[in-house]
Amino acid sequence: MRRPYIQVGSGLWKRNNLSGSIGITRAGEASSRVMIACIVLRMARFLKSFTRIAGLRLVKVVRRSATLLMSGERTPLAYRIIYSLKLRGVYRPLVKLAELVGPGSVGVDVGAGYGLASELIANKVGHLVLVELDRGMAVSAHRRLIKKPNLSVVRANACSLPIADEIADFVVFFDSLHHIAPTGRALEEAVRVLKPGGILAIYDLDGSKLSAKAMRLLERAFGLRSSYMTESELCGRLHDLGVIVISVERGWAGQLDLLALKPPKSS
Repeated sequence: MRRPYIQVGSGLWKRNNLSGSIGITRAGEASSRVMIACIVLRMARFLKSFTRIAGLRLVKVVRRSATLLMSGERTPLAYRIIYSLKLRGVYRPLVKLAELVGPGSVGVDVGAGYGLASELIANKVGHLVLVELDRGMAVSAHRRLIKKPNLSVVRANACSLPIADEIADFVVFFDSLHHIAPTGRALEEAVRVLKPGGILAIYDLDGSKLSAKAMRLLERAFGLRSSYMTESELCGRLHDLGVIVISVERGWAGQLDLLALKPPKSS
């Protein structure tokens, strides 16, 4: 004969005669609740510890990856994918600039990084000097672009360019100005090396936009220093340097594409 009760641990469990399932009797209800509560509490503690440890490890992995990528030991896959796809928008302003200045022009890419942007327009200009302070990035760019005779990589500070006065038809800061300090000094140098009638191109994020603030926090987490100028700050600074802002395009995500002209010398 089937027993109506089964002893399990400290509680009494009763079989349901209709379905054969197990139900909790009043005698074991309290102790079962305590048992479940203890299990839930232990699981919560475990998950908390696991999340904390996993989170710390994830941060370490990400930081280490970022350090390796920034060291220039290899060109990051993400950069190569963006370059190969040309993203139909990310580099479009730079391509338009190259078409504007035309073949035979001499340009300077300040803060060139791995040189992917410069490589994209290499066939559209005469000669392009890539200036990069980070040794790893400069080495990576040099190794990759060594077969392009019209591209030269120079490891130098953007605030002290080893370039003669009034030699460039255009100078470009492509997603680099916010990493350079002091920004004002870098802009002065850019204007100095520009020929009269030359174009200064700046592609960055508007410091007043949420995207720039979020990016600044993200870069800070990876140990990178950044300071985004607002559109008004940038235009004001360029005005003080005597160049004329001729075009400003704004993107939905806070992108700021600016072109400025160094006035020709009066005859």
